[in-house]
Amino acid sequence: MEGPLEKDAEKVKTKKSDEDRSKRMECSDGAEEVAGEMKKYSDVKEEENRDVHKDDVEVKGQVLPLPDAQPDKNLAIAAPKKHKRPAHAAREQDGRNDCYCWLCHREGQVLCCELCPRVFHTRCLRLPAEPEGDWFCPECEKVTMAECVETQSKAMGLLTADHLCYLLRLALQRMKHPGTEPFHRPVSLEQHPDYTEHVFHPMDLGTLEQNVMKKMYGCTEAFVADTKWILHNCIIFNGANHKLTAIAKSIIKVCEHEVNDIEACPECYLIACRQQDNWFCEPCSKPHSLVWAKVKGFPFWPARAVRERDGQVDVRFFGQHDR
Repeated sequence: MEGPLEKDAEKVKTKKSDEDRSKRMECSDGAEEVAGEMKKYSDVKEEENRDVHKDDVEVKGQVLPLPDAQPDKNLAIAAPKKHKRPAHAAREQDGRNDCYCWLCHREGQVLCCELCPRVFHTRCLRLPAEPEGDWFCPECEKVTMAECVETQSKAMGLLTADHLCYLLRLALQRMKHPGTEPFHRPVSLEQHPDYTEHVFHPMDLGTLEQNVMKKMYGCTEAFVADTKWILHNCIIFNGANHKLTAIAKSIIKVCEHEVNDIEACPECYLIACRQQDNWFCEPCSKPHSLVWAKVKGFPFWPARAVRERDGQVDVRFFGQHDR
């Protein structure tokens, strides 16, 4: 039989046990609440990190992955065949430069020209180290030299802006040979809505003609440099082995051929483009020497010696203006 003291002790013990159980429940609820908050924070950070992994950091035409970012396996598996440049993000950060090397037409760590949108890999230029300060690409150096009064060619020194414009229009007509129709006008964004995601500086023969009419080219080098964008863009969008790329290469070849003729003698080029049967009877303001020359497999034939360069004589054969 329990006494009054034992009953009171039992009540106190039961009350204390109930208080301990209540405290444990409060602690458990608090821990669950903290764990829930930590899980929400962890989910938010994971989502932020996933967003960071999806987008690369682009600096002056360079696409550099974050060093701390771990690639998302699902993204790597589902990656498209072509690496698309985020158009809006790229142009907001650096809207002046392309993302693809001008020489190999691939991405990577690149040097950005200060005068034009072209970029180059250091290894493609065979530079021992990355240059410091402002850097100008080889294309811009050639154009600058060709437009400078002290270093320009004899042909450019003889031509006015109007004369050069007329000769370049003649060259463009020869560049529009059969099969080049896909390059006569800009690429349709309705048919290829992702074109601007790959191509930074679109170019076509129609745009070139508009630029010529606006007298935007001060020398033949500038015209050739702009024409090369057609091939560069075609390789990026279609690939190096596409049939359109082969056509683009033929356009560049014809362009360089016509420009060489203009540089050799603008007057001879103009006379030949008139397609007169007796073109070789019309002398230039500075007469050329007449020589007998031959091409391998053919007999000697009368020709004009229009230019001598590096020990080689550049001639134009009578009859068809063949080189």
